[in-house]
Amino acid sequence: MWQGCCTSACDGLEDEVPREFHSAVPVAPLVRRWGLPVRLLPVRRQLSTTTLKPAVACKFPMKCVRVLTFMEWDIMPSYGQLLAKELLVEPSDNSTVHFISHEWLSRQHPDPDSKQLRRMQGVFLEILAGRSGKLFSPDDFITFSNGTSFGNQRHPLGAAESAQRSVDTITEDILKQDIEEGLIWLDWSSIPQVLDATKDSLEQTLKDQMAAVSSIGAYLDRCLYFWILAPTAIHKDQKTVRDFSTYRTRAWCRLEE
Repeated sequence: MWQGCCTSACDGLEDEVPREFHSAVPVAPLVRRWGLPVRLLPVRRQLSTTTLKPAVACKFPMKCVRVLTFMEWDIMPSYGQLLAKELLVEPSDNSTVHFISHEWLSRQHPDPDSKQLRRMQGVFLEILAGRSGKLFSPDDFITFSNGTSFGNQRHPLGAAESAQRSVDTITEDILKQDIEEGLIWLDWSSIPQVLDATKDSLEQTLKDQMAAVSSIGAYLDRCLYFWILAPTAIHKDQKTVRDFSTYRTRAWCRLEE
């Protein structure tokens, strides 16, 4: 896998962070913690226990699939297919939700050859088998578990912030549990698709689809993990390469990120 580097500066502190351009990359989400899309550096945040309303209204119920169901797929099923099999669930207040962001690889199906699916399943399998250490460098895991980069923790302000986040520290066992018991939100499988609509249901499907798209900000706010799924692949229709660099140019991907 090819890696690049990104240098970020904060109050004169420069910290080189390796980036993964060709894999499934969990990155720091969402409201409380923003981070660079680095090599397997997810950040798990605590759901708010306050009564503050979400910044973005949820206009369509959040529909997810269980991670263990996701692991059984041979190809990504659509929302309608999952709905027909009663495999869609709404997260409870205590659910751990993983948001998967990706770039579509054809016009009709996001992952026609299951290249993205296989990559994400492979990462989850390593974690479920207790081998998540293979996915991290030592410094990466420090960043992941504490919510701040190794370099930033050497800075006085970064160290103070890291201390405040100690209650959120994650271990390999917690990560494994969050996968085993977790839910997944994935656009193709969680948003109503016109492809599934009949002539009679088309109008309502379009309304539901737009409501779900308008709710993406609220869905992101509800998730604990944000995964960038961007292995190197060829777009089936355009015959061009898709990878992390092209993912970064897509408006929808940048919105989610």
